[in-house]
Amino acid sequence: LDRYVCIVVDRSSSMKLDLSTTAAAMGTGDPRFCLPPAPVDSRWAALAAAIQVFTDTLSSTPQTEYVSLVSYASNYTNCGWTNNASDINQPLTGDLSLVTTAVSDISSTVFNGMTEIATGINDGIVALTDPATARPYAVKTMIVMTDGHNTSTVQPEVAAAAAAAEGIVIHTVTFGNGANQPHMQAVAAVTGGTHYHASDAQALEDVFRKLALTVSVTLID
Repeated sequence: LDRYVCIVVDRSSSMKLDLSTTAAAMGTGDPRFCLPPAPVDSRWAALAAAIQVFTDTLSSTPQTEYVSLVSYASNYTNCGWTNNASDINQPLTGDLSLVTTAVSDISSTVFNGMTEIATGINDGIVALTDPATARPYAVKTMIVMTDGHNTSTVQPEVAAAAAAAEGIVIHTVTFGNGANQPHMQAVAAVTGGTHYHASDAQALEDVFRKLALTVSVTLID
């Protein structure tokens, strides 16, 4: 039984903030605004480490999972860089090292923008249902992570309903005290998924480890 997973991650400007800050956004006057995320102590660095834990954990299970990576923010140009609202950074692959390589590639870019969660979910649907890479009867799971609040005019619940229609279960992960936990709980509920909250970097790794083990034993009747 094929198991397909799409990790949908937040790459809005706030993901470049320090782990210790409770700020909701990074202002354009911040000296870090036109730089890639710091390789240590940034929210993005914590996420990158958690995704490494996720892929390492999946690799240790006897099942084979196919994983894709989507990152989202908003359409935005500044600092000489143009960010798309969402990108499929890695299509479904059984080579999990390609997923962590895709994360590393994002780590070297100057990403900024807002938090259009629905756009990321919609690209996640594309990644999990693309006939070139996906079989229609696979078990399909999406993991949607954010450190903030939705800024799109399209509500994530609408995109989640479209995912549910494709048989996709969405688990949501909020990171840090600035994230909108009730909203992401509602998004997960639309598809019968589970919401997890991580207050710090260690908790984020723990959540992604738990998700990897959950995905690897998912069965259908």
